[in-house]
Order: sequence, then C-alpha cells, then structure tokens
Amino acid sequence: MKATIVTAALVLGLAGVCAAQDDPERRFQEALRVEDGEGARAALARFEALAADASAPALLRARALLRAGAARERLGDLEGARAAWQRVVTEHGALGEVLAEARAALARVEARAKLAVTVTAAPARPDGRPRVSLEARDADVRALLCRVAQVAGLNLVLGSEVRGTVTLTLRDVDAEGVLRTIAETIGELSLVRDASGEVLRISATGILDQQLELRAWRLAPLEPGPAAVDAWLPALKAAQELLDRARVHGTMIELDPASHTVFVCATPSQLEQLRDLFAGVLAPAPAASVGSRVNVEAQEGDVRALLRMLAAEQGRPLLLSASVRGKACVVARSAPADAVLRQVALAAGEYDVVSTPAGDAMLGSGQCDQWLVTEAWPVALSPTELWGAGGWLLWAGNDGVHHPLERVALSYLDARRVHGACVGLDVVGHTLVVRATPRDLGALRAALAVAGYVAPLAPASGPLALLEDGTSIRAAVEQAAGTVNVLLAPSVRGELAGTWRKEAPLLEVLRLFAAVTGEYEVQPGAEIVRMLSRGAAAQQLETRRLTVARRTAEGLDGLAAILVRLVDAQKIHGAALVRTAGTTQLLASLPRGLLDEVAAVLAACDSAAPPAPRHPVLTCAIGWPVKGEGSVHRLGAGGFERVGGPIPGPLPEQESTVELRLDDETSATLVTTTPRLGVSSRRFGVWPLWRE
Repeated sequence: MKATIVTAALVLGLAGVCAAQDDPERRFQEALRVEDGEGARAALARFEALAADASAPALLRARALLRAGAARERLGDLEGARAAWQRVVTEHGALGEVLAEARAALARVEARAKLAVTVTAAPARPDGRPRVSLEARDADVRALLCRVAQVAGLNLVLGSEVRGTVTLTLRDVDAEGVLRTIAETIGELSLVRDASGEVLRISATGILDQQLELRAWRLAPLEPGPAAVDAWLPALKAAQELLDRARVHGTMIELDPASHTVFVCATPSQLEQLRDLFAGVLAPAPAASVGSRVNVEAQEGDVRALLRMLAAEQGRPLLLSASVRGKACVVARSAPADAVLRQVALAAGEYDVVSTPAGDAMLGSGQCDQWLVTEAWPVALSPTELWGAGGWLLWAGNDGVHHPLERVALSYLDARRVHGACVGLDVVGHTLVVRATPRDLGALRAALAVAGYVAPLAPASGPLALLEDGTSIRAAVEQAAGTVNVLLAPSVRGELAGTWRKEAPLLEVLRLFAAVTGEYEVQPGAEIVRMLSRGAAAQQLETRRLTVARRTAEGLDGLAAILVRLVDAQKIHGAALVRTAGTTQLLASLPRGLLDEVAAVLAACDSAAPPAPRHPVLTCAIGWPVKGEGSVHRLGAGGFERVGGPIPGPLPEQESTVELRLDDETSATLVTTTPRLGVSSRRFGVWPLWRE
C-alpha cells in the first residue's frame, strides 16, 4: 500500500511539473525574458507559437501577437508586423485593452507607408552616393526622415527631441544631404556620423555640444622632423582656430610627430569638420572589424528595449540604471551593432556607455564622472622604439618634460577636468599609469592604440546572467554573491536591469552594480565584502606598507612620484602616500578601495620592468611646432633631469633645426641652426643610465 501511495505521489508531481511547463502565462513571461536577454529574433518564434496555441487564453494570445508584431518591426519586417497587428484587430477586436495598442501600431506604419518617397533612376554619379526624390505635405518629420533612410539604404538614429511637420518636393537629390537639410530646417538640429562612418544620428545641437569624443587619426607617412611638421602644420593651425572660435568646454587637439598621429577631442559636428581639414594629409585607415551587424526598424522604440536587443545581438553584457528612459527612432540595415547601440544611447540623452571586466553599463554622465578607476597599461613599443625613434620629439611644458604618449594623456584628462584624474609614465616599468572614469579610460586607450603606443582592449567573452527590469540591487547582489558574504549598508538602494558576465571576478561585478545604482563603493575584506556610500568609504582609512621586489631604491623614484601625485589629486582628508627614503617601500594610509588599486598598480609596474637599453638616452626638450626655449634633459629612473641649455629662443617654427648628437657614452653635442643666429653648438656631459 505504501509503495502505491509513493507511486501516485510521483505521478501527481510529474503531472504538476508538466502542467507548469505548459502554463501559457509562464511561457509568455519566458518569451519576454528571452527578448530581453537574447533579442527580438530569439523571442519571435516563442511569441508566435503562443499566439497559435488555441488552449491559451484569448487575451494572452492577443498580447503575444502584439509582441510578435513589435519583434518583426525591430527586425525590419514591416509587412509581417502589419499582418500580426491586423490579426489582433480582426481576431481579438472584443479585447479593448489590446485593440487600441494594435490600432496605434497599424496607424504608425500606415503613416510611414503614405509618404511619397522614391529612389530616382538618375545616372550613376562618381561618388556612388544614394539619391532620392520625395514629396510630402504636412508629414511627420520623424516618419519622413526614417522613410528617406529606409529607401536610400542609410543607417539612421533619431533622438526624441526630433519633432515637427514638413512640406517639401525634391527631385534627384543626395539622400544624406536631404536628411541634413530637413534637420537644420525644422529646428536647432544637426546630423552627425559615428566613428565607423556607417551610422548617422540627428539630435539637438545643444545635446551634441555636450557629447565630446576622442579620436586619433594617423597622418601620411613622412620622416619625423621639420619636413613632416611643415606638411601637417597648416591643417593643425586651422583645426586649432576652429576649436578656439567654437569655445566648447573640453575640446583639445595634440599633434604627435613621433607616431604620425593627431589626437582630437571635440563634438561630433566639429570632428567632421576637422577630418575634412586633415583630409589631405591623413594616412589610409586600416580596415577595422565591426563585429556583428543588425537590422532594426523602430519609429518610436523604447530605448531600454532597443538597447537590450542590440546588446543581445552581440552577446554583449549591458546593465541599465533605472533612470534610462525615452524613445528613439532607428533605421538600420546590416549596420554595426556596436555603433547602433552607442548612437541609441547618445540619442537617449545625457548618458554614457562604459566598459568594465564585468560588462558594459549605461550611466548618467554625472554618475560616470564620480566613478574613477586606476589602471596600468604596458607600453606596446620596445624601450628602444619608444625612446630611440621618438626620443627627440618630447614636449616641454610648465609641468615638466613629457614623452608624446604621456603628453596626449595629460592633455585629454586636463580637457575633461574630472576631479581626481591623473596620469604618469613609469620609465623603468615601461608602463602608463592612468586614473580616470571608465568612459575616459576606454576612449584614451582606443586612441593610444591607434598610435601604436598600447595594445587595444581585447573583448571578453563568456556566459551572461540576466537581471529582469526592476531588480533591486540587493536582489542582484544576492544572485551574484553565491556563498560569499556581502554586507550592504542601509543607504544602498536602487534598481537595475540587463545582463552581466557570469565569469567576471565578483568584486568587478559588485563594483558595476554599485556604479549603476548610485554613488557606492565596494570594499573587499578577508571574510566579508562591504558595499557603502563613497562618502562613508572615504572616511575609513587603512594603513599598509607596500614593497616592490624587482627595483632598486633609485628605480622606484619615478613610480613613487606618480602614485603620490595620484593620491594627492583625490584630495581625501587624512589620506597619504609616503616614500620611505632610501628604501623600496611606500607607506600608505588610504581608503580601502584606493589602497587596493595603488597596490595593484605598483605590482603591475614592478613585474613589467623591461630589458635595459644598450645606451643612455637623451632628449632635447623642444616640442614641434611649439615656440620657445628648450633645454637638454637626461632620462633617468625618476623621469627627466635637466643637464644643459637653454637653447636660444624663441625659435621660428619652420626655419629652425635642432640636432642632438651622441658623441660617446660621456658626452653629446647640441647643434642649433637659425636664420638669425646661424649655426651654434654646445657640448654637454652625459651620465650613463643603463648598462648591460
């Protein structure tokens, strides 16, 4: 009898499991989760299967049809979307709560279809750019712009501020020119192109002026020296004048003759103008891998849903804060998914997409500026390549002498004006130490990689974990922590949604959660990890003695100076980093998070010490095309030390030459030629820095 009861219980249990698996509501929620995590394509079949299930409630089948139509619209299948919504009207017309939504969707696509926009059969032009003819009367400008992009095969993203109506008749005109003209006609709007050159965006000019981007352009290959500078100088001067006239806070331009690269930080509109200025001296850009491509059509798409779909198409982890809201219009045909995602994020407003080891996050600009991270990037060039080939092209400024690698990073962070940002080049460790926001770290590393100074960041891969919309940070931490003890302060509150990388280190995951939901900091401990507000964390200092293993006391000088500057820049009350004289030790009293970062940088730089060069390295501290006096410096373990000068100045920009000749291991001769003074030479003593 007992065995019979057990068997019956098992049968009933299995029946319950099967019933739960066949539950239509559960299947609908599962399809929504798939849509959030994997994208519209993966969820479409689930929605359509549920809509065809006669055993499911009528309301649920109607909702599934609505979602299937929306998925087809995102994938660019407008006819399929229209058919799905028409079925809702004809088969479920009695359900008022879904009928209105279906009719609104149909009206939207019908309005787009009524626009008279046709591609002309005009003779092919040499440039191959698409051309269109169009006629519209009191047409919705969003629908019109999307239709032009669709017919011309252009990828376009519109911000929510693009509104209005327009009447026009045009024949055989350039499609991109039409988009630009319409945008400029209906209001203070601008058309810009993304870094890949494949995705266009129309947004308010005021918003674009707040969205600065850093680009690096390689210049035509010339031998380093005055001849190269002469060729680049006209474009450089015109570019600087353009930025000076605009007076947009945070812009910069730096020329690095050593790597044949110009670095520019400017608004998207300014970048297009600057690229035109340098067009005559730019080197051909290498073909870049753009990753996955997507097809998207959404006239009034929810920004959160669009971003999740685009991230899912790339298998890319992306977390969204609760503040990310809005609508965006997207027309994309085989467009780079990463470029479309970034343009949708920028079109949504004052948000930034930042990358971390645990995944990407979309944050408000204010949130991003409060989140600083310290990293150490090994220099990709050998010491001989870094100091030998470009050694004479160093920049002399009020804050000392810097290699172009360091100078570019300093100029960019100075332009950004983020409190606590800092950079320094560790000469012995052959490593660049940078403290900045994740957004600025990503932009700076990508630009320096173009110049060949550092390796580009390799994308991470691995399985993703899903957080549904409205998940509290406490629930997210519990899901990620597993068996690790995590203590959350009472002030830790907020919601987030999206995906994160399961295999990422737990501390990186928790820091990502903390940044997305608010100004929180994660403090690791021996047994307990804590999450608390940044203000409270800054008041809790820890003292630790830090030691290097591979360096001599002299070899630690330069790195210690960088780390001391970094700590001082944080302006934390009571915090200190002190070098113990004549030793290889540092005594630190810092907040736990910053202390761990400093220790990690110290260890990375110490382990990255390169082989010693065969000869001492000198530099002439004059930066082309900068006017003024210079001097001869020796590169030592602690940085650059002045050993002679000054060079007569000011020197005419294009007519002077400076040559530094290494006579032997103990002396060098500096030869200066100017129209005013003729040829002059000075001999200086040289002290060997490295020997075999």
